[in-house]
Amino acid sequence: MEYSDPLWANCPAGTFSDMVQTLRIARRQRWIAQIARPTAGLLLLVLLWVAFMIYNPVNDITCADVVDRFAEFRDKQLDSDLSDRLSFHLDKCPDCRRQYAMLVPVGSHHP
Repeated sequence: MEYSDPLWANCPAGTFSDMVQTLRIARRQRWIAQIARPTAGLLLLVLLWVAFMIYNPVNDITCADVVDRFAEFRDKQLDSDLSDRLSFHLDKCPDCRRQYAMLVPVGSHHP
């Protein structure tokens, strides 16, 4: 297909194809940038959540450890540090608190 427009007469062969390719690349780069920002934000949130879960004082002692020590905790047979950690965990963990409530009579409370 030939163009009769004199502005196109001096364009070397392939110029139009190069322009189309450049526009496609620019569009792809904009699309990647639009996707990358929210993805990076989500990744940051996930990393912060993981860091919080790792260093969260509630996770200082696992739920399994807490459940295993319910009887000792109830009977006040734990040292004060472990008792404090377990008490803190019970205050922050609704699942362990529910299980402990089933073990300990309603009128009692943990140390």
